Amino acid sequence: MPVALATILGAAIGSFLNVVAYRLPRHESLIHPPSRCPGCDTAIRPYDNIPVLGWLLLRGHCRQCHAAISSRYPIVEASTAVRHTSTARVSRGSPAPKARSWYAPTAPSPGAATSSAM
Repeated sequence: MPVALATILGAAIGSFLNVVAYRLPRHESLIHPPSRCPGCDTAIRPYDNIPVLGWLLLRGHCRQCHAAISSRYPIVEASTAVRHTSTARVSRGSPAPKARSWYAPTAPSPGAATSSAM
């Protein structure tokens, strides 16, 4: 996975984690209704709902009622994006080679099982 794609995916996952953290304790659906301002209940427009950038462009306030929107949202989105970016950079796009190199030394060699049985 290219690093840029990992960053975008990480920010999107962070955005979803914010939805989960906000709605689950309130016993609300994770799917419907779409994101909305907690102050005035106005639906967030798609172009205002871009992870991190939407919050920065709105300067942390609702477009309609100007209520403050917690900085927790972009912090979670950005930190998740950074984690995904770091993972992509370390694994050079795929976690599989790192997993194999970690696992390979602990796996018995193919001849070891047959030679010990004799």
